Amino acid sequence: MPFTSGMVSIDVQGGFGANGSSLMVGYSASQPWDRGETNINLVNIWTKIHNNHAFKWGADIRRLRDDLTQGQTFSPRGLFRFGSGTTSISGAKTSIANNFAAFLLDTPTEVGRDIAPNPGSWRETELFFFGQDTWHVTNKLTVDAGLRWEFYLPPTPTHPGAWSNYDPTNNTLVQAGISGNPLNLGRETYLHYFAPRFGLAYRLNEQTVLRSAFGISYAPFTNNQYAFNYPLRSNQDSSQANGNALPVLQGGPANMATGIPAAPVIAVLPAGLVAARPGESYTVVDKHFQQPYVESWNLCHSARAAQELCPGGRLRLAITV
Repeated sequence: MPFTSGMVSIDVQGGFGANGSSLMVGYSASQPWDRGETNINLVNIWTKIHNNHAFKWGADIRRLRDDLTQGQTFSPRGLFRFGSGTTSISGAKTSIANNFAAFLLDTPTEVGRDIAPNPGSWRETELFFFGQDTWHVTNKLTVDAGLRWEFYLPPTPTHPGAWSNYDPTNNTLVQAGISGNPLNLGRETYLHYFAPRFGLAYRLNEQTVLRSAFGISYAPFTNNQYAFNYPLRSNQDSSQANGNALPVLQGGPANMATGIPAAPVIAVLPAGLVAARPGESYTVVDKHFQQPYVESWNLCHSARAAQELCPGGRLRLAITV
């Protein structure tokens, strides 16, 4: 298939790569890189001025769509890595091994390939609503008060089986949307993301204004390290076990002459579970995850009443939770 076509990578370690790369032949493990992002935003803001009040309210509705197809570990075309292990003399007091000799003898120390990666997809809907009042209490005092409510629906992949969440209690990976498993991994939906805003501005005289403010801001979840686990992302990998042994894949020695065998069939257990592979690292998505937030306080003064910010004295504190 086009995504896995191209030249295999050959990594002769010890400085044989070109232009600072460790590869003598081939392409970066992260190539090809196929990504598509589409964000759909619907925003509407209203303003109403009444006496000494300026009211604002509105909504921001977002639909996030992100798809990424990318190998990362060895590349979909495969990698043959040649170190010194296969040409070393077992038990020798000095090493006379040679990496390039291992390449000429076709005795790699590691062989691997990313198995045709599936798209790591992300679909999420976010809704934000706010109301605000700017109240000119007197000619000297202005009060700003507002409240923002944020609603995050748990994200989902584009289709069942495109995500898996590691369950450390039984060492399995739970496939999203398979055999009744929730497509959103069973994450809780919370309604308490309220973000107040409050500010004061007091003009002491024509040259000096005191300002103070408080606010809470929520941080959306980053999707770079979400539930893109095995078997969505998988690879074949074998390193030499010991001494001068060749790497072994599918029960036989792995080298350029024999090539990389076909990927084994991934067994799906009942309830849409997949057994975790030894030695692998997986991401666990907390079903009770809540959006982090930052609390900020600001107290400052400006030398001129016309300035909006405070380049002079300022006291600022931010706490992330």
